[in-house]
Amino acid sequence: MERRKVIYSRFNDNDAALNSRFQIDSLSKEWIEKRIDIFYHYTRKSFELQTNQEFLAVLRTHPSSIDLVKSALKNYPKINDNIIFTSTPKEDIKKYILGADEFYLAQIDSDDMYHPGYMQLLTEFNPKPETSVIICQNGYIYDIHTKQLCQFNNISSAVYAQRFLVLDYLNTYQYFPELSHVTMYRFPYEAFPKGNFMIITHNTNTHTNVNPYTRFEITDSGMKEAILKEFHISEP
Repeated sequence: MERRKVIYSRFNDNDAALNSRFQIDSLSKEWIEKRIDIFYHYTRKSFELQTNQEFLAVLRTHPSSIDLVKSALKNYPKINDNIIFTSTPKEDIKKYILGADEFYLAQIDSDDMYHPGYMQLLTEFNPKPETSVIICQNGYIYDIHTKQLCQFNNISSAVYAQRFLVLDYLNTYQYFPELSHVTMYRFPYEAFPKGNFMIITHNTNTHTNVNPYTRFEITDSGMKEAILKEFHISEP
């Protein structure tokens, strides 16, 4: 059986209610340039440092802002060809999975990081026949301003991989509304036990900050340094 891997991430949705609530404009040049900088130094790095590069990373971008995104990316060295910003994510996914039997649709936010071994772990994983989702329940959260590093545990975190038969996806599931990560544990799932992701918090976050997790802060300097080194994060 041939199984392919797709990373799917929403870069900017232009969600009017969300933008109003958090007083942001995800289509503005200023917002895009800030988020591209975070993406490049954290998320992009975690994609390009994967020990297994057999995947396509698709970042869904609002059609009206695709030129601003491309312009912002010109300020950095070229990203790998298997990482794309696109306003037609479903079409790009379909092209990539055609010819395979099954694929993983792995989801992560566009400012967070995978552990470098995540894609290889997903490749080697032998799911139970009934498993439809693989959830990463244990990871870390890191504030790039305060330099606080904490343990992060969530039964249904935003870092997960859905498992689809390609024909089922093409014929049915691609037309379904996208589900929130908070619902994933309700499906037949398995969980990866180790810390395979790092949530990055910063001053343009909307949902997440480190404050609720400070009771799980890693204060041992040696342990903190070792974890950050695993993710290739260097502190000044």
